[in-house]
Amino acid sequence: MGNVKDFYVLRYFVVDEGASLLPPKKVPDIKGETILEALLSNTRWETRGTEFQFIGFSKEPIDEESFYVGKIAKLKKAHLGVETSEDIVDQEADDWKAVILIVDVKNQFIFARKNSKFGDLSHICNSIQKGINNIVIPEYNHKVFVEPLPSKGKFWEVVENSEKIYKVELVMISPNIMETNKTARNALSDMKNLFNQDKTRIIMENSEGKLIVPYEPIDDYVDYIEEGEGRWELVTADNKTKKKEKYTSDGTPEILDIDVEDIDRENEKLMDNRQIEMYEVEMSKNNNFLKKFKRYIEGKVRKN
Repeated sequence: MGNVKDFYVLRYFVVDEGASLLPPKKVPDIKGETILEALLSNTRWETRGTEFQFIGFSKEPIDEESFYVGKIAKLKKAHLGVETSEDIVDQEADDWKAVILIVDVKNQFIFARKNSKFGDLSHICNSIQKGINNIVIPEYNHKVFVEPLPSKGKFWEVVENSEKIYKVELVMISPNIMETNKTARNALSDMKNLFNQDKTRIIMENSEGKLIVPYEPIDDYVDYIEEGEGRWELVTADNKTKKKEKYTSDGTPEILDIDVEDIDRENEKLMDNRQIEMYEVEMSKNNNFLKKFKRYIEGKVRKN
């Protein structure tokens, strides 16, 4: 414990749902601010019998910009053996599992600290998305998609190391405001105007593994996805193992390793789990800590 590190890098996108019966609230000029009401109001919701909540979000200035730092928490029930004067009895107690979130609304990044006790990456994304959309859809008539940022170049690495390719699936969220690949963006924008779709899914298959994956124009769409605006899936046979394998962009997410110095090791040993959790949240709001996320974003966002 002690080092607050290993954050999944996520992007979120705010997509118009189309015609609505009632006039929706106007989307903010900075589109990413659409999600703030859900975060700052400590929104609580239930999914399949499990309670979730956004907790403790606050605005943290960093230079001329700001991050919003808080947690998404999931309520589990813990069964404890409690001693009485006569016996050991089973008692049920609340057991909250939380993930620290650092949100940049300008560029629409969410950094989610890895926490296996809460759930895997897919569960983290789906939980955040569900909680936000409970507020955003009825208020703004827009839908928010939360996706992990895929590790850049992994798609073509898998293609190049495959003897056979059985399937390519590309899923792209309809154009948002991000400055992603222009060729893919223009094509998806044209389709959005025609069909008003949230996502575009392209599936190519060959049962014998003889699928051809040309760099042009596929790379335009892969590039779009690698900005975090979708996902890809490949089913191939590896050059070495010859075995049929499935690879996905979700399986190769970008992970930001943040190293934190100046930890009082002696005091840390004396902390219980609750104190350690409070310490980690406090550290996540530290100015020098947030500057590391700011520098990461500056290296990722396209300059046009």
